[in-house]
Amino acid sequence: MEATGHYWPSAYGYLLEHGFEVKVINPIQSEAFRKMYIRQTKNDRKDSFIIAQIVRFGQFFVTNLSLVFRHLWRCLLGAIILSEIGDIHRFDASNKLVAFAGLDVRVTQSGEFIGTRQKISKRGSPYLRRAIWLSASKAAFCAPILSEYYQSLRARGKHHLTAIGTISRKLCNTIYAIFKEDRPLAAGTS
Repeated sequence: MEATGHYWPSAYGYLLEHGFEVKVINPIQSEAFRKMYIRQTKNDRKDSFIIAQIVRFGQFFVTNLSLVFRHLWRCLLGAIILSEIGDIHRFDASNKLVAFAGLDVRVTQSGEFIGTRQKISKRGSPYLRRAIWLSASKAAFCAPILSEYYQSLRARGKHHLTAIGTISRKLCNTIYAIFKEDRPLAAGTS
């Protein structure tokens, strides 16, 4: 199915809970595939055909929703994170996933000047960045381990947004480890 609109997450969750294997296709992928055809018709019938062709030719990233992430799914951010990451094996290190999300720190340096105001690069997937940022914003107050870390950053004088950015990167690294190693979510990070 294509991850578009606001209807697909309910169908996705329903099918998963009933034991179906579900592949989520990023709308950018299907749009690119559609452009291969001379007549770029857009309707439900043509969309179904395009999605079938993408699956037929294997031109999609597999998205697996493990039982561990069902609680993340319910907060419909997990689905965005899963669909934007696609196959975790595309990234050979967690810092590459952080960069793909645009959560890496932009370095400002010229000659001997080194900037002290660090900002995130905001390159990569804006959807993944927003989903992780929103998850981190909630986790900073609800998840015991991340909340404690957030409070320690604030106690050291870090601005709220700086602290959330740090939590976002930590959450991104955690997501990478969970997907890459196919291991359960650590207690207190949900």
